[in-house]
Amino acid sequence: MRTLFLFLLLLFPLTTQAEELQVHVSGITLHGLRNTGVAPRAMPRRIDNNGQLVFTPGVALLYKDKQNYLYNISLLKDCYDHWAGTLLFGKEFETGVTGLSWSLLGGLYARQEAWLCVDGTCVRGVDMPLRVSTGGMDLMPMAFAGLHYKIPVRETEFFHINILSNFFLTQMSVGYGWSF
Repeated sequence: MRTLFLFLLLLFPLTTQAEELQVHVSGITLHGLRNTGVAPRAMPRRIDNNGQLVFTPGVALLYKDKQNYLYNISLLKDCYDHWAGTLLFGKEFETGVTGLSWSLLGGLYARQEAWLCVDGTCVRGVDMPLRVSTGGMDLMPMAFAGLHYKIPVRETEFFHINILSNFFLTQMSVGYGWSF
């Protein structure tokens, strides 16, 4: 919560450069790697038996400036029902198709340290490259390619579908945005 507050304070002076502000509700995560062992059973909101598709509730705030740079902060419950968040920065690119764009984002993914316990068996959660564990938190650099689709609602408002993906996972969300 403190991170979100600091992000909003830093964001406030940038409003003169704002192109868009979006609020997203995250929902579905698709894993790129096959889950085995205890991992699928430790996912309380898995949609399929092996945990490849999981409901991951959360909220994200996305800010885009006039040069199409994106700033994204999110807070969610990860696949194992642990608190997690992202702080991402990148650039959005137009495709030439009305409403459709793509992006490249990089930043930090942080989650509560992932120890999975099912039926008395505890194992370390899925490791990500360059993961650093400190103080009960896993910190991992992450990069995503994004695909975005805007559906106009009013002149300065739009419904937004957002898909961020990398080798490990694909996160899908929907949101509402405002153009300035």
